Amino acid sequence: MTSDNDQHPPPITLGCFHRLFDGPCIYTVEPSHTVEQAEDIMDNYNIDQVPVLDSKSDPRVLTRRMVSRVPLTERTAKRVDRVPDINDPPRLLPASRPLSDAASELIEHDWVLTTDSRGVAVGLATVGDALRTAMERLEG
Repeated sequence: MTSDNDQHPPPITLGCFHRLFDGPCIYTVEPSHTVEQAEDIMDNYNIDQVPVLDSKSDPRVLTRRMVSRVPLTERTAKRVDRVPDINDPPRLLPASRPLSDAASELIEHDWVLTTDSRGVAVGLATVGDALRTAMERLEG
């Protein structure tokens, strides 16, 4: 016989995670933005990755690591879609999936882009996000 205290809380979905920790918006750039513009967004919102979205291609993510490989003298003119590694295949998971489902992707990659039922990006889950959530669950 198990008591209510023995039951585990329901899993946190990716969508719930984003609503709790990211707020109502996701910061994005378009492929035509410059690397400098994307870096400004990352700096202004204290984020290390930013989704690159448009209606014509699969979503991608630009990371600070990618930006750091672009020489400073090229960042004002170089378009985001011309950054090396930007065309790595996207890692997409539906917002309805548990955050734990992102763990296997996050072990291999730095990020997973969360999508709604229409495939529209609604959030970005990172290794740091998963660790923060795990710590909060352990402490709570």
